[in-house]
Amino acid sequence: MKNILLFLSLLFFLNSFSQHKKIIYGDEYFNIISFTNYQKKLNSNLFDIAKIENDTAIIKKLRYASYYGKLKTTTNRQLSKILNKRFNIDTTKTLLIHYINSVPDIKKMPKESGIELLDSLNNNTGIFLTKSKFKTDLKKYSSKKHKHVLSKDDFFKKIKRERKKFGKKIELIHFYKTNNGFPIKKLNPYNYFKDDNNLLSRLFSDKTKMYEVILIHPNGEFYVSKFSHGSFLREKRLTKKSFYNKEKKAW
Repeated sequence: MKNILLFLSLLFFLNSFSQHKKIIYGDEYFNIISFTNYQKKLNSNLFDIAKIENDTAIIKKLRYASYYGKLKTTTNRQLSKILNKRFNIDTTKTLLIHYINSVPDIKKMPKESGIELLDSLNNNTGIFLTKSKFKTDLKKYSSKKHKHVLSKDDFFKKIKRERKKFGKKIELIHFYKTNNGFPIKKLNPYNYFKDDNNLLSRLFSDKTKMYEVILIHPNGEFYVSKFSHGSFLREKRLTKKSFYNKEKKAW
């Protein structure tokens, strides 16, 4: 916490005298470093970037792309009690948490899954394409910014498929920051819960960005990663303690 306060204070001091945006580089411990050191660390593939921007500066801070650690015994016990009491989560199992920004407004979900085209600022253009239309005119649309959107039925099908992949020994959970209009009663049975009071983000964030994958073994040992897409096999293997120990040692 001391390093974070010093980092932010120094940024304010440096930028208060400038009319142009400076680019400032920080390491994973909130220390200001040179571009050379920043680039060297980034090239190691151990790090991700958290970009912070204000009126006078662009701050590029390194953060671990993935991280292994262990919760303090008291913290792990308190977390287990809260998750069990508040959400009825079986904390005797290994917990695999996917952390997402939001769940959609159910009333605005399309009847058929498809693609929404975005503008240069990633805002919705109002143009919606079915998957078949997108594939037919792939050359025309693939280079444009877009995002895939699910229908309500496909949303639940995806949840059910995902849960089957991990089986009964793993407690798969989704925590989200914002609910844009999805009935809670429809989400809770599938282990979709709101991160009230930023419980998870306070424990597993690096104070700049939230990790999207959080895996917690019953003894408090954990693994976090910046992304979840396409990493199913790795996540499943990490739920096994022998593989987890091997990967932690290698890391």
